[in-house]
Amino acid sequence: SPVHTFGVFSPTPWPPAGGFCFEPVPRRCLRAGCNSDVILLMKAPANPKRRAAAEIVRRLRAKKFQAYFVGGCVRDLVMGCEAADYDGATDATADQVLTLYHEGLTVGAAFGVIIVPRDAGNVEVATFRSDGRYADGRHPDEVSFARTPEEDVRRRDFTVNGLLFDPVKEKVLDFVGGQADIRRRV
Repeated sequence: SPVHTFGVFSPTPWPPAGGFCFEPVPRRCLRAGCNSDVILLMKAPANPKRRAAAEIVRRLRAKKFQAYFVGGCVRDLVMGCEAADYDGATDATADQVLTLYHEGLTVGAAFGVIIVPRDAGNVEVATFRSDGRYADGRHPDEVSFARTPEEDVRRRDFTVNGLLFDPVKEKVLDFVGGQADIRRRV
């Protein structure tokens, strides 16, 4: 299974084919230039931005959608650092997200992206997708929406940005080997 409990890398591979399981112990942040002591961030009180993003995930889940934190925020948390901002990924369409969050900003609705403003800061919520060709290297020429988080993370630029975190179950989902790349500092 690609699901791992959040914590510190263990030298014991799990599952046997790859990835790493975690042990919940204190350690130092791995981000370059950061000298903070970290005591299992997922068990520590969340900062306001993380709480706001987690509430969005919970609300989407209550409406029977899949929803997770995704990308750089998960990378930072796995490295033991508090993230500066939080993004979500879901199987809800942009219209469905807007039904729940009428105040949502439709700056990227054509790509399935809605920005949900919160007092603590904006949370970007993106529909799972599978991108086509990128003519300009940054924006896809076409977008196909996906039904699973696995499809979504396989399109991402780096494995470390393809990590998902379930803030409800406090589990990291790694379908692309991002945790192993962080361990190797790739």
